[in-house]
Amino acid sequence: MALIDCKDCKKQFSTDAKKCPHCGAKPLTQGNGCLGWSLVIFSGFVFFVAIQPGGNIQQQTQHPEDYVLSYCRDFTKDSLHDRSNVEFDRDYPKPTAMGGNKYGMTISLRARNGFGAMRHFSVDCVVRFNGDTWSLVSLKETR
Repeated sequence: MALIDCKDCKKQFSTDAKKCPHCGAKPLTQGNGCLGWSLVIFSGFVFFVAIQPGGNIQQQTQHPEDYVLSYCRDFTKDSLHDRSNVEFDRDYPKPTAMGGNKYGMTISLRARNGFGAMRHFSVDCVVRFNGDTWSLVSLKETR
């Protein structure tokens, strides 16, 4: 039990008391302040970074072929008419290194076309890793 000074009458009373026993004034409450908000913001930033797709840039630089499938799926999904009804097949061969930081692979999927019909088709995807970003080189439907 610590003692604090009353903000009105300046007499001391217990921190456990809900109000000053001498004058009835309520004690000042201490909020989280800047430190509390800083911790909340920092925690949110760490969480945001942790959930981002693509992972660590250093890992991507060392093993970019491990990330080709993820980016090819993203680029393919972005090119579709209806992005909500996409089902990618599960088995894929390793991507092919094409030189110049380019990688290619063929992926199969099922997606709705503009008329609402479900189609099963494949696309050839070529992406380039520029050291810290991925870019689409080409995306072509194959039969």
